[in-house]
Amino acid sequence: MENVSALRIFIGGPPCSGKTETGRRLASMLGVPFLDLDELVEKRAGLPVRRIFGEFGEEGFRNLESEVLLEWSRKEGPFVMALGGGTLLRGNNLEIVTTLGTLVMLTAPDNILARRNASSPGKRPLAEDGGRLKNLLESRKEHYSTLPAPIDTGSMTPEEAAGTVLALVTGEDG
Repeated sequence: MENVSALRIFIGGPPCSGKTETGRRLASMLGVPFLDLDELVEKRAGLPVRRIFGEFGEEGFRNLESEVLLEWSRKEGPFVMALGGGTLLRGNNLEIVTTLGTLVMLTAPDNILARRNASSPGKRPLAEDGGRLKNLLESRKEHYSTLPAPIDTGSMTPEEAAGTVLALVTGEDG
């Protein structure tokens, strides 16, 4: 296995693709810290994501998100970080994660993303309901298609997805 002490894994993908739950389990399997970029942004701002969007707009949120991503990416040590669904829309963020770690993308069919979104209402300011999520996915479809081969989590449990990511990044069977 690749030296775990050197692993820095960034998990990207659309909203509801399983980034946070998969990341938590993967970090546990590797014995490294798990970081959720949205939580780090909330801590920095002293506000929940929804309020950051409300008070500063998406641009303000993305600026803060980029600052926090860069700060944490420069720290020493291994970690697994779940990115926000729009984090990689900024090219400099994509460069950061691919230069300073390994990027793994998760995805799932739109109907499964919608079902997952409906089961966690109010968590995603840009995808509050099925219609907004559908529009968001459509607007980002081309962007997501340019990113590394995604792992389809549609029929996986978070544990299975974490095992798949582990096998991918270490070159071993999960």
